[in-house]
Amino acid sequence: MLTQAGVTLSIQWGLPVLLLIAGASAWLSLTHRSGRQFFAERVFHLLVPFIVCVLTVIPITLYLAALTGSDSHVPFLQFYADYFRATASYSVGILLINSYPSGTISGSSL
Repeated sequence: MLTQAGVTLSIQWGLPVLLLIAGASAWLSLTHRSGRQFFAERVFHLLVPFIVCVLTVIPITLYLAALTGSDSHVPFLQFYADYFRATASYSVGILLINSYPSGTISGSSL
């Protein structure tokens, strides 16, 4: 019974509390920095890990998924090059990128 109440409470209040903490930390951070410094710090702390993930984690994961889903073996460097030769197209409001060999990378890959 207590577990169910805890789950219900966390579902109901989890995201609002997280946003409250994020807003409070941003407000406190802005008291010690200018808006430009704050923006540069946010870009560095959010954009750099995103770029590293797009360049490393996602291609490796897709390569391993392609290996388990097919009998053909494509060298990783060829797969990695084809990953960046993807062509973008919009479908049903979600960015789909035609990827190697014939699958898709959607926003959920990120």
